[in-house]
Amino acid sequence: MKISRGKGKEERSRSATTYFVSPSGSDSSSDTNRTYNFRNDQAADVVAMERGFGGISMNIGRSITITAVLLLVVATLPVASADWQYQKLIEIDHNKVAADLADFPVLINLASDSDLAAHAQDDGDDIVFTNSANTVKFDHEIEYFNGTTGELVAWVRIPSLSSTTNTTIVMRYGNLGCGSQENATGVWDDNYRLVQHLEETSGTHYDSTQYGNDGTKSGEVTQDATGMIDGADTFGGSADYVNCGHDTSLDITDAITISAWVKPGESDSYQTIVEKASYYDDAYALLVKKDIKYIKFSLIGIDQHWGYGPVDLWDGDWHYITGTYDKDGGSNNLRLYVDGSRVNDSTHTNPIASGAADDVFVGGHNYDGNDFNGTLDEVRISASARSGDWISTTYSNTHSPSTFYTVGDEQSAGPMPPVPDLPAIILFATGLALVAVSLVFVCRGSERRWREKR
Repeated sequence: MKISRGKGKEERSRSATTYFVSPSGSDSSSDTNRTYNFRNDQAADVVAMERGFGGISMNIGRSITITAVLLLVVATLPVASADWQYQKLIEIDHNKVAADLADFPVLINLASDSDLAAHAQDDGDDIVFTNSANTVKFDHEIEYFNGTTGELVAWVRIPSLSSTTNTTIVMRYGNLGCGSQENATGVWDDNYRLVQHLEETSGTHYDSTQYGNDGTKSGEVTQDATGMIDGADTFGGSADYVNCGHDTSLDITDAITISAWVKPGESDSYQTIVEKASYYDDAYALLVKKDIKYIKFSLIGIDQHWGYGPVDLWDGDWHYITGTYDKDGGSNNLRLYVDGSRVNDSTHTNPIASGAADDVFVGGHNYDGNDFNGTLDEVRISASARSGDWISTTYSNTHSPSTFYTVGDEQSAGPMPPVPDLPAIILFATGLALVAVSLVFVCRGSERRWREKR
């Protein structure tokens, strides 16, 4: 029997390997040019072969069952593609990373890139990020891409970000025939319950997390404002807000982080950045007040009036405000940060009071007054208390992306290995198991008939 290697028409696009079987007149054993000859005692009697759309039908001995399964694996697995023509290395400065961090969303913000403009798809669908060895594809989200200038704002989930050695990732592009490579929800881990980039120029405010806590604006919210990172929303301070609803994912009682980039304007009242509230009872809220230069981090059931001051947020610059709480976090577990540095903390052990039926508002309060006057960008809520190292690194990355990493020159890209997503892996494994079981039954039946004929 001779097994020769070739490609079927339908496999050419995937460079898959197909094996065809034909008779051989020799009884010798040879492995040259993929020619296999079996001894009579190996039960390699090929009774029939039928090729067609429905597949290949063979009666084959048990001795080559494992080989057949392996050949099917080779023929079925996706293979490396050289369709990505260009790449750039992005090296993250470990000095900007406060501690080793896992699954950290890194902002890649390129003001312009002539190489991307020349070689990437106009919508950036072919942009993809991998590890330095090009063996692992990273989840990423494109917040903004301009195909004319090459301006790019993207978020990339880095599985392991080191604080002791520089982390290098690869940005690949130049595949004009592929579909979108994004997986926006994969960038944000399960604890992220709301990530509002606020980059939309009109309409719905989209949540980037898996929970889909999209927002609807009310009042005179300007959606096309200039933000700290990309676009932002400007609020007028009078019944202007974004309502993100009250999905159960936002009913957080044990541990929480609320953060936002803020640029507040003039107001005599408290200005709400984020709140989940019913009238005066805030399940959780983050506010600022100019006359006393104060930040208020309100948690019902813990400390409704806790915060920090004085702090000058009204200097015309952007500031990054973060509040965290973990009821099981031990001492100093209620914390407040400004521009990545902890400014206040206290100790509490109670859970946050549930506000299951209360909506989450960005830029406004659930009753008249206390609405935000100014501009907000990158509003996030997590159902975990992010560490000080996480917050400090986020500030460094989003405040000055150009110093957080360096971008290398354009290079020619080699093949990129396939990285199927989890559903594809499950489907493949299931299909392979079914094929293997079927082969075993076919082979056993074939051997039984062969023995009976003997």
